[in-house]
Amino acid sequence: MPQLSVEQLFKDKGPRLGLSWVAGEEGGRRTLGSESLVRPGHGLLGHLNLIHPHRIQVLGAAEIQYLKGLSFDQLQQFLAQLFSPELTALIVCDHRPVPRFLLQPAGQTATPMFTSHLGSQEVINILRLYLFRALGETTTLHGVFLDVLGVGVLITGDSSIGKSELALGQRPSRSARTPCKAVARRCCAISSRCAGWVC
Repeated sequence: MPQLSVEQLFKDKGPRLGLSWVAGEEGGRRTLGSESLVRPGHGLLGHLNLIHPHRIQVLGAAEIQYLKGLSFDQLQQFLAQLFSPELTALIVCDHRPVPRFLLQPAGQTATPMFTSHLGSQEVINILRLYLFRALGETTTLHGVFLDVLGVGVLITGDSSIGKSELALGQRPSRSARTPCKAVARRCCAISSRCAGWVC
């Protein structure tokens, strides 16, 4: 089962996202596993959400403003829910300074917290693809991928039964040579690495 530590995530994507590690360095060995992709009621990554909590919570300007508007008691209750054992990391985006009320519990619970100058949605888009690639289950199989008028089609079957010949007869299309290494993704989406393209 694929695993990814926060330290590895920071090493791989820190420069691209302009991440600075501002709190919770002791929690760098916290991990995300492939089971995080399919757990019901829990997201892997997204904007701040406690109803369906994400393993990596992302805060932009709107989320910080919301937290600043809470009363003291409401904020304490919110933070107690946020900094649960399920939380893997926090990322504060949009070049926002991190409020002290977030830094303190992050340090106390050894929860890695990062800042980024990028917008929160851009951070989510980049990390989502990276995490699905890093944590997606993989399998090697005989198959042909087709791009038929912008729709992806995967034809699978035993070796030498005519998948490539079928693909070559489906013009206009591009087809990938066999064998393909298919990477299973969330919501039945897949990606592949193949030997090359047949035009």
